Amino acid sequence: MEVIDAIWRRASIRSFKPDPVSKETLHQILEIALRAPSWTNVQPWEFAIVGGEPLARLKKALAERAANQDPPAKPDIPWPVFLEPYDRRRKELGYGIYGVKNIPRDDQQKKLDWYLKGVQFFDAPAAIILYVDRSLNEWAILDVGHLSMCILLTAQEFKLGACSQAAPTRFPEVIRKELGIPDSKLILTSIAIGYPNRDDPINSLRSTRDPVEKFAHCYGLD
Repeated sequence: MEVIDAIWRRASIRSFKPDPVSKETLHQILEIALRAPSWTNVQPWEFAIVGGEPLARLKKALAERAANQDPPAKPDIPWPVFLEPYDRRRKELGYGIYGVKNIPRDDQQKKLDWYLKGVQFFDAPAAIILYVDRSLNEWAILDVGHLSMCILLTAQEFKLGACSQAAPTRFPEVIRKELGIPDSKLILTSIAIGYPNRDDPINSLRSTRDPVEKFAHCYGLD
């Protein structure tokens, strides 16, 4: 079944070719992804599709803001404090990335440089910012999650790679200013999208998954 293959193949792409992605291609992907389910079909999602000079300005503004943490970052959705086992999983990915990129754990400058690269959508030629109206509650966030996964999977059919990202949306005030998104909207997440740079070993990294027994609680099943 093709959808199963797409799920197994999907991976976070963190290095892109500079080749632009056409507006038509991105619209096709989003038209397909809009078949994602939402609570009573309210379709709460909105998105900004950014490329070219507007994206270059946004990347620059985000990098400048991220390099200067005064005032501290204030994302619209507060980041959690990760307890175990969540912190272990998060760190395993981080250490894996540092290993591939040859970043020593005590090299603060290289770690900052990598963080700033992520804030700038890993130099992707296009980005999608997803947001909802503040009048909606947590159910809208779940619906945007459905949409995001559909985008990530559909991108593969167009030979594109993508990475779902929280880092750029740590600074919603920058995104609002650069893109003219009103304060009435809650900025949730972003997706870097473009043609993968297969020569960069970072794109060969595959994060691990704990077995289903770690998560599943079965009732009434043999």
